[in-house]
Parts: sequence; structure tokens; C-alpha cells
Amino acid sequence: METLAASEKAIDSILLRVSQSHCSVILLLDGSTSASTVFQVTSTVRATWGVGILEVAARGQDANMTQAQLSRVVSDARRLRQLSWCVTVVVVSDDPVFLAAFAQWSLKGRLLVWSTRLLALTRLSLSELRDLHKTFSMMNAMYLILDDKTGSIKFTVYLQLPYTPPGSEALQVASWSPQRGLALTSHLPLFPDKFSKLLNRPTLVVASEEFPRHKAVMKADVNAPGGQTLRFEGHMAVLLEYLAESLNFTYIFRRPPDGTWGTEQIDGSWSGMTGMVSSEEADVGLGPFSVSATRAEVVDFTWPIFIQDVKIMGGRGQPEVDPWSFLLPLARSVWAAILLTLVAVPSVASLLLLCLTHGTKSHIRWFRNTFEFIGILLQQGIMVDGERWWWERLVLGVWMMVTLVLTRSYSGNLMSLLAVRHIPQPYQSLRDVLDDPSVTMIWQGNSTNVQYFHIV
Repeated sequence: METLAASEKAIDSILLRVSQSHCSVILLLDGSTSASTVFQVTSTVRATWGVGILEVAARGQDANMTQAQLSRVVSDARRLRQLSWCVTVVVVSDDPVFLAAFAQWSLKGRLLVWSTRLLALTRLSLSELRDLHKTFSMMNAMYLILDDKTGSIKFTVYLQLPYTPPGSEALQVASWSPQRGLALTSHLPLFPDKFSKLLNRPTLVVASEEFPRHKAVMKADVNAPGGQTLRFEGHMAVLLEYLAESLNFTYIFRRPPDGTWGTEQIDGSWSGMTGMVSSEEADVGLGPFSVSATRAEVVDFTWPIFIQDVKIMGGRGQPEVDPWSFLLPLARSVWAAILLTLVAVPSVASLLLLCLTHGTKSHIRWFRNTFEFIGILLQQGIMVDGERWWWERLVLGVWMMVTLVLTRSYSGNLMSLLAVRHIPQPYQSLRDVLDDPSVTMIWQGNSTNVQYFHIV
């Protein structure tokens, strides 16, 4: 029996225990599962927000082709994860090479964050899954191992504890069988918060840098090279000490080579403390860091410890009188429409007169009609003789109604503008500030503000 078909009820039991009402499931296959099995399992899996099915045809292809497909599939899965409130990724494969490649690309492609659960369904033994230790120890991930060698189906659920050495024994947390169903075998729940208390008291590398209320000092330490160790003093150092005591870890500090918090470089790499954490030179970055979308692409943030607003303030201009203020009551498009009408309507009227009367003085009539339209706009009187056609009288009447509305609107807006003196405000957006050559801006290098300005 195919691995996925044999695991249908076990997967449903696990998802029923851990899924929430707004969670979705991403099913990732290696091409060894038939379409009928996929449709049968997805019809029974309890995922209220749907199931996404992604497949990498790994069989019969070389390693480079499989890697390229995995890159695209992980990218698609990551977009699905970003569109969902919460996601459980179920990867199904009995190929250790495929699982190792998936583990590598899931970290590199940022598919797995702590809020995303990963369940690896396989017939492989734990000894054959050694290459997955890093991913499964640091992420919210579990193994679901199928054992049907004795003729009966049995599943065992394992997880790797964080900061354990490669090759360390996995912890069994649950089992499933058709007779007993799902049963927990330890005090831990499914997909536990493994970082709430670190059992082996690891030593973490903490990236940190000085700022006004966070000073670097060298303290005596007989166990450190040179007899001194780098420490920091300030409220963030106190917070780190509380976390170390609560979560059961020790730590050492390292400063970033460029002394910055970190921004994305032209080649896609990251500088500063953010770069140290994303490249795994450090386990933790001690900020405080500004949370941004670009940084969230490469690192995970803790819950915010405080919220701070950054504002750019610019002085208002002095009250002044604009010599062109008489043009302000009407928009530029309105002025353009008026000028176009003053040219177009007399021209059309003269052309019609030329066609109807076969007269030779159409240019004289055009000048007269143009001056009449301008006179009406300027609220001057005109003489209407009996030689005019009925449609000429209609056009003049409509133009009088239009000019009445325009003049009333113009006079009201002009009165308001003259009553309030004009104060120029040249900066209406951040783009206006950046484009102004007279503005000099000083920001901390390789900070999130600089990164944001580059994006804008």
C-alpha cells in the first residue's frame, strides 16, 4: 500500500488534534503517490481552509532537475503560507535524498517559520533521517514514521529537541494504530513549544551592538581567551539575562563586523546583526530591532517589547501672496476646457454657416462668434439680431448657463482664497522629501530606515 494511502486516518487524527478553525494544509509529494490516492486522502483530511497539493516529480530525474523543481515548489508553498492564517505542511516521501533536499530548501526558501507546522510522513527509520536533524530540531516539525513490516500498521510520532547535537536520539511523543487510535506517549503535546524550556542548557551566540543606552564593556573571565569577555550593560542586556534564566541557556556576545543592525545588500546578502543571524553566525540578535517586511524574509522576530513612532517634521512656509492666485479657483483641466470651447464652438458654428449659406464671410462670422462667447464669459452684453439660426441661439443660451455656473463658482472660491493667506507646504509625501535636493538627511548606516528609503 502507498505510504499516503496507509496513513490517511493517522494524518486525519493528528490534524484533528492540532488544527484550528482557520488553518489550511499543504500536501507536498515526491511523485510516487497516485492521483486517486491523493484525491481520496484530501477528501477526508479536515482542513477548514482547504488543502494545497504540490508535487515534485523526483523519480527518474537527475539531482539538478529535482533541486530546480523543489526551489519552485517551495516558493509556491511559501506564497500559500503567506496567504493563510496558519499552515500545516505534510511532506510525504520514502526517499532520504528527497527529504534532505526539501529540508534544505524549506529553510533557504523561508517556507518554515515557527508558526508553520511540518509533518514528515515516511517509512524510513530514524537512522536514515539524520540529515533532517537541523531542520526538525529548530523548527516546529515532527516525524510520522509508518511501520508495516510485521503485517499490521503502526505509526510513531517523533520530534527533535532544539540545540541537540547531530545524531542525538529523537523523542517519541505519540503513536497511532487502527485499534487504539492516537495516543500520547510523553508529557509533551503534539507540536509542542520546544523553546519554552531548553533541557540541555545550550550556549547561544548573541549578536549585539552598542547604542546610547546599551554599552559594551569587557569583564574579567578566567575561562575566556585573554582573561576577558565581552558583556553589555543596559535594559536590553537585563532582558536577555531574564530570558536566559527562564529558558535555561547561557550565552556569549559577538559584535557585527560593520557595527550595524543590518540591511539587504545589492547581491542579496545581509549586513550587520541581521546578516549574522540569517547566515547562522549567531543564534540571537539582541536589538531592539525595527520590524520590517524585508527583514522578516530572512529572520524571525520575537513579540515586540515596545512600539516607537518615527516622524519626519518639516517647517511650514511663511504666509505669502501668490500673484497667480486668480488662477487657483478653477483646476487646470477646467481652464483648458474653457479655452478649448472658446476655439472649438465658434469654429464649428462658422463651418456650419459656410455649408448652409455658401457665404464667403465665414471668417468674419467666426471672429464675431468668438468675441461673443468671450463677452458672455466676461459677463458683457451682446446683440442678437434676427439673422441668426435657431441652433445659434440655442448654443448661446447653453453657453450662458455654463458661464453662469463657472462665474459663480469662480467668485466664491476666489473670495475664500483671498480671505485666507496662502502658506506653501511643499512636502506632501516621503517621496517629496527624498526628491528635494535642498534636504540633507542623516541616518544610522545599514538600519531599517535606510532600507525603507531605498525601497521608496
